[in-house]
Amino acid sequence: YVAEYLQRTPVDEIDPPPLVTGADLIQLGMRPGPKFKELLERARDAQLEGALQDRETALRQLEEWIAGQSG
Repeated sequence: YVAEYLQRTPVDEIDPPPLVTGADLIQLGMRPGPKFKELLERARDAQLEGALQDRETALRQLEEWIAGQSG
């Protein structure tokens, strides 16, 4: 089943390009470091789980996560 799924499913569906990158975090005022990596991994996980489906939503979610960390 898995081999068949991999053959018929486009790579971009299985492993789509990330919606956000480190450059986006820098633009939001973050500096590279452990929290930086954590946010990128969290965003990627949410994307692959289907919770984040477009760039605008992903950027808003990053802003919320960043705001939640500063308090």
